[in-house]
Amino acid sequence: MNTCANANITQCSGYVTQGGNILCDSCIDARKSLIKDRRDHNIDSLLSKNCVLENEMTQLKLDNAKLVKSLNETSTQISLLEKQVRELTDSNNQLITITDTRYKDYNIQLEKDGKSLLALNERLCKENEELVKERGAYEMTHEQIKLDNQQFRVENNTFKNQLEHLLEQNKLLTKENKESSKKTKN
Repeated sequence: MNTCANANITQCSGYVTQGGNILCDSCIDARKSLIKDRRDHNIDSLLSKNCVLENEMTQLKLDNAKLVKSLNETSTQISLLEKQVRELTDSNNQLITITDTRYKDYNIQLEKDGKSLLALNERLCKENEELVKERGAYEMTHEQIKLDNQQFRVENNTFKNQLEHLLEQNKLLTKENKESSKKTKN
């Protein structure tokens, strides 16, 4: 009989009873028991994991149902929004058409007003040219009148001087005349 292979590891003192085995019966039983415990522990662990996974799966199914419901609501909202966008686009296009027509009418009116303003401007320019010519003539006449006035002043001063001179001569003559008439009367 051979000694158990666990003799060095676990200090087993058993002997191998069957041929082809290297462990004794008690080590084989201990190993089977350990494997069974591990297997039972693994099964328990797997069962608890399975329970957790089932709970998570149930929660995910609930979440998925909520998401499907939310997706359906969102799809409905998207459809409504797309309809509103189409309606707003149609309304906007109508407004653009109306606005374009109004701008065209407004532009036509502006062109008419611009033409009448240009005609008015041309008429005012012509009147301004005439006024400038008249002003030039007026200024020339005014200057001539100033010169004439100056000349009249000079002549007036000359006449005043002559008048004064004549008045003085008249006084002298009157005085002489009085004296002569006194002399003749005496």
